[in-house]
Amino acid sequence: MTRESVAKVMSVYIDSDPGRLFLMQQPHCLAFPYVKSMVSTGLTALASTSFDLKSAVSGMQKMRILCIGNGGGTIPLFLASKIKGAHIDVVEIDEAVISASIKSMGFPSVLKIGTSLQEYFSEDNSSGFHVSESSQIMQKVFWDDIQERVFLNEADGEAYICDSLIHGRHNEKGSLWYDMVFIDAYDGDDIFPYKFRDSNGPFLSALRSKLHPRHGTVIVNLHADSPHPPLQESLTGNYDPGLNPVCPLGRQTLEVARLYRDALQGTCSREAEELGESLLAFTVTVPCLANVTLVITRGFSPIGINQYGRGLFKEIETSCCFSEGLVLEKLLSDSQRVHELFNLHFDCSQYVRRGFFIVR
Repeated sequence: MTRESVAKVMSVYIDSDPGRLFLMQQPHCLAFPYVKSMVSTGLTALASTSFDLKSAVSGMQKMRILCIGNGGGTIPLFLASKIKGAHIDVVEIDEAVISASIKSMGFPSVLKIGTSLQEYFSEDNSSGFHVSESSQIMQKVFWDDIQERVFLNEADGEAYICDSLIHGRHNEKGSLWYDMVFIDAYDGDDIFPYKFRDSNGPFLSALRSKLHPRHGTVIVNLHADSPHPPLQESLTGNYDPGLNPVCPLGRQTLEVARLYRDALQGTCSREAEELGESLLAFTVTVPCLANVTLVITRGFSPIGINQYGRGLFKEIETSCCFSEGLVLEKLLSDSQRVHELFNLHFDCSQYVRRGFFIVR
């Protein structure tokens, strides 16, 4: 059960075999605050670019998404259920995580592997791929066509993105472009892997080349490395002098944020420059958790900011010092469009606003 008293995972059965129960995850339900934060800020940032998100939702335009780290599969299933034009590559290195998501969290066992439907685990729980007629029917009834938009890959995230021509939109040079990339990957010690934050490693270089140059958006779940306010202070609201109740970034988290910002800087096209589009990197804090959501989007557009604000924004931008007020105003406006377009059951603007900080 979630804080909204909604069942995230349900037990279901089919009339022809009532004695056999199946777990089904409700794809529209986002149970955890950090997941809501990643989805809210990521979609809002993408909506602030020239990308036609409405056409992707309706299926009129293709949208390529990469999720590094599957967990229970919440983010890919949510996006697949809401965006008919989505093609979602999910990369998970740990077979045990994939197994747990299917057996205990209701993630669909029949998924697109390559170009065909296959079942990730057989009925006797052995690993491998097979598909049965009953499984196809059951999955079709439960999931409709959502599962056909999700491509599950048991692989290392760095190797996968460096490898490359598996799925996706290709540019004129044959390189793979993703419109959105979600990164929520931690090792067994709950540490963000060094290879994902190595400035000289291949991962960030490959990510830079595979991200769409006009609107590509990356969302990273980070753990804040600064102390959280004591419980008593959080409950009473009486904080020690100088302590910000919104969890600050911390030195290491800020270093990672700046590293991603610098690594994903791209060369703007003449059209992008004429429209005033530019890269924007920002972080927000997550309610109830010591998590920080990092968002980097290419092609942030000042369209929607009043003419005076747009001139000020451009002047400030060229001096490498964004106006947080103007940018946040634009993002909050875009978050309302996202809220309506995706018919969200929570206010995504609160996740965009909380602890908003532009990475400089």
